[in-house]
Amino acid sequence: MTRTHRALLTVPAALGLAAAATLPAAAASAPRPRAAAASAPCSKSSHATLQVQREDTGQRSVDFGVDGARHVAGITWSVRVTDNGRLIASGAARTGPDGSFDLTRVLAASHTTHHYAAVAVSRSTGESCRVAVTA
Repeated sequence: MTRTHRALLTVPAALGLAAAATLPAAAASAPRPRAAAASAPCSKSSHATLQVQREDTGQRSVDFGVDGARHVAGITWSVRVTDNGRLIASGAARTGPDGSFDLTRVLAASHTTHHYAAVAVSRSTGESCRVAVTA
């Protein structure tokens, strides 16, 4: 192979590397979606939902809820919600007349990607719910 051919082969490769280097920067500057949500069936008949949305103020609203299939009021659930592994909510939640509960936390604004996870366990039936979302 001559020197001219080698040079022609390395120029496209160098251009490809330069273009690839700009992709992460372009992805980082892309606007983040305003909301992300996930839902999952629980271990018995209930259903869990986790939603994260960016408020107009820039704050993040994290909403976790469980809908009970039997619509029994007064059932106590142990709840834990994490943001990138950091505990942001824990405690007990009690179902309302429709057999469901909702928990909302408002967090400071952030422009990075976060992984949210929520777990709820019914103290009376042992039913467990797990759901996660990345936003």
